[in-house]
Order: sequence, then C-alpha cells, then structure tokens
Amino acid sequence: MSYTTISSSLPMLDARRQLEYTDVIQEVYQDGSGTCIPCPNQLFDAIIRINHLRALAESCSSPAIIELQDLDREDGSPSSSTSSTTSLKASVHALLQDILSFPIASWADSMHQQTVTRQQAAYSRSDPKKAFLRPDRADWVRIASIYHAATAIYCVRSLGQLLDPDQLLHVSFPSTTSTASYVSMSDILLVARKILREKLREVLLTVSDPRKSFVKVMLWPMFVAGVEAAVDCQPETVQFRSLLESVLRRLCRSLGTLSICGLRSFLLSLWEHARLHPHLWSWSELMALSPGRSVFFM
Repeated sequence: MSYTTISSSLPMLDARRQLEYTDVIQEVYQDGSGTCIPCPNQLFDAIIRINHLRALAESCSSPAIIELQDLDREDGSPSSSTSSTTSLKASVHALLQDILSFPIASWADSMHQQTVTRQQAAYSRSDPKKAFLRPDRADWVRIASIYHAATAIYCVRSLGQLLDPDQLLHVSFPSTTSTASYVSMSDILLVARKILREKLREVLLTVSDPRKSFVKVMLWPMFVAGVEAAVDCQPETVQFRSLLESVLRRLCRSLGTLSICGLRSFLLSLWEHARLHPHLWSWSELMALSPGRSVFFM
C-alpha cells in the first residue's frame, strides 16, 4: 500500500509481482484481521490492481514508446498505442465495477460473526477486557464503508485521466433491487468523498483515548481523505482538515509512532501547496510532495 503514496507509478516488475499476491489474499491477508489495516480482501485486491494499471498507463504514455509504435503503423489502422489505451479504459471500467459492487453489509456480517466467535473463545483463556479492539457489526459496517470510499477515490484520482469525467459507467450495486445503474466518474468521486468524510468524522469526533479507538486502524483512509481535501476548499473541508490534523497529532503522541507525524506534516504541506496553487491536481501531482515510497499509515 505504500506505493499509493508515490508520485509516479511503481516499476512494471514490481507491479507484476504485486499481482502475484491476488491469488493468496484470502488465505494470507484475511481481510487484514491480523494487521493495522483491516481492509476487505476484495478492496485490497482492487488497490493492487490500481497500482498495476497506473504502471501500465505510464508505460503506454511514454513518448518514446508511442513514437516507435506510430512509426511501425503504415496502413492507417489504429496504432497499438490507441489499442492499448482502449484496453486500459476497459480495465479501469471493470475495476470500478468491482469496487462499487463490494457488498458492505454481507462483509460486515461475516466479520462480526468472526469477532463473536473469537471473543467467545477468549473467555476461556484470558480476560476479554484486554482485547485489542472489540468491534460490533456497526463498527464493521463503518470500517467497510470507509475503506470502500477511500479505494474508490484512489481509483478515480489515479486512473481518472483514462476516462471522461462525464462518461456514464454501467455498474451494478448489490444493495439495490435494480440490476444496474449509470453513474459518471464525477458522481463516483462526489459520493465517495461525502461518505469517506462523514464516516471518518464519526470516528474522529469520538476519539478520547487514541490507543483504544478505531482511528488507529484508519490511517490509510485518513491519508486518502487528507489528500482529497487538498483539492476542495469548501468551508466544511477546511473544518475537516483541522479535525484530521488534530487527531493525527494526538495519535502520534499516544502511540509514539513517527510515521503518523510524517503523515501529518505531509498533509499540512500538501494543503498549503494546493492553497497557493489552486487547480485540479491529479493524484501523481499531489504525491510529488511526498518524500517517496512512504509508510505513513503503518
């Protein structure tokens, strides 16, 4: 996930190696249940695929490659670069379909049942009050919603240049009775941003002791929300920035983790840079201020 924090895509070799994890995510990663990033398997897989598509898009847009491909075409048919772009667009569309169709409710049900089972087993071995965190079903719904929205934003912001923002995408939603709907890239970004901020705010406003709060497993979504806040200067966004900065400062002190301090510093510099140079920044442009392949959220 640290590759989401770099300004350019990861090397193709690394991108292909990441894809090798997709076959073992369910067995090895297990919804991040043993990590500080409880991201659902399906969304974790999507992040890997986004990283891979970013690498492909950058390799296809290389001026030298495009020039060589165009020189090889003399029959007037579409160049291989055009074909590659079309294929990438189709891949982004399919990926967005997978992200948007993620079943939040059923995943929360499954995780809640696993939590109940583990807690029941813990009673026979130790004091359950010493548990790391004890989420109920509502907590799992909130966690899933937050990671879902953050993944959608990362996808649109980092790959949106491949699609028209007003192009209608044919997608299906598991929570609706209708089989499919039509949404634009702009719609996806608007809704995902709203959900991410509202759900994160619910967590951030209730932080009394960061060591006992779910906020400490929300660092990657907080990172995405902070980056997205750089391109929006609405009054509510300014308030959200202040809340996010305050919680990150407290979290750094409570957990004694300098990487969180690095995240706070990065977001502050990013917000200031966007204020001085206001325009619609792409993900890679926003990440140009990052110190490199970072582990802010670890």
